[in-house]
Amino acid sequence: MTPLRRFRLVLVGLLVLAGHGAAQAAALSGDWVNVTSPLAEDLYAAGRDVRIGARVTGDVTAVGMSVRIEAIVDDDVIVAAEHVRIAAPVVDDVRAAGRRVEIAADVGDHVVAAGERIEVAEGVSIGGFAWFAARELRLGGRVGGDLRVVAERVILEGEIAGDAEITAERIEMRSGARIGGDLSWRSTAEPVIAEEAEIAGGVDGQPLPGPMPARGARLWGLVFLAATLLATGALLFLVLPGCFGAVATATRARPGISIALGLAVLAATPLVIVLLLVTGVGWLLAMLLLLGYLLGLVIAWFLAAFTLGTVVLPRARHAAGLRHGVVWLALLGGILALALLQLVPLLGGFVALLAVIAGLGGMGLGCYSRQAAGS
Repeated sequence: MTPLRRFRLVLVGLLVLAGHGAAQAAALSGDWVNVTSPLAEDLYAAGRDVRIGARVTGDVTAVGMSVRIEAIVDDDVIVAAEHVRIAAPVVDDVRAAGRRVEIAADVGDHVVAAGERIEVAEGVSIGGFAWFAARELRLGGRVGGDLRVVAERVILEGEIAGDAEITAERIEMRSGARIGGDLSWRSTAEPVIAEEAEIAGGVDGQPLPGPMPARGARLWGLVFLAATLLATGALLFLVLPGCFGAVATATRARPGISIALGLAVLAATPLVIVLLLVTGVGWLLAMLLLLGYLLGLVIAWFLAAFTLGTVVLPRARHAAGLRHGVVWLALLGGILALALLQLVPLLGGFVALLAVIAGLGGMGLGCYSRQAAGS
């Protein structure tokens, strides 16, 4: 069996293991993933663009720049992407994270989503509760249970069958909006409620907490955090210079596989640790694996930062050794750029998660590349 085939089998195995012990699963990765034939199993997909264009009788777990669900999914949908669009019915739950999340088709049970902008289209029905975190939420459909929102701006145009709990700087209930239970709001200003809007229960409002810390204190906090990250990254780079270079090269060459493998490792390792603990005799190995896992998450972030730096500064890809200033510039610039991206409200958490996933996958690809070169 060739090293490449062994690597693919390990990748598929980890993806299946991450799927809560599913008996059957399909794992797809690449720049463009397009599912055109029905699948009677769970699906795990990673790529720049992922399109589910045929029915999946199972769960769908997908990561990419763009993920579109355009055919019925009979179980859960779990997605993370810059642009997420649910354009076909999902029978069970939806959990989504992205810069833009669009729910344009019915969801049988609950929805949990985070993003810069989230939109639930008019006429869409969410069977259970809905929890959202966003810069802007526009809800034009129906929520069959309770609604909980933390956002900068919330626009309600549809119906909430249960209670609504909203924390936002600006809250609008437009004509036709209806809340079947109570409205609990926290904001810096009174909600703007149209005369035609309806609230069946009571209304309870509270002001948001006091002002944020002074600008000077926040600035010094950011400077201290940046210094800590730069010092840690420089130390790791001094200890593991070859690892940083190998991971950056492998991740740039196969970004889709890197993300898929990283997602598999991130999800499957805790399950392996639990299984080892359950056996009793594997507790020591489980503890060692846990320590390595936690350390790997930290290192993965810095590896992703260096990879980002080499993308912005192509000259760093060909510079050999630690004496080349462009290599250090790529490392430090990548760390600062990634840290700044994580300061963006709501999007920051997704950026951090994607960085860790890509870093973990890059470590796996780097190890494979070295093994293949030595064999």
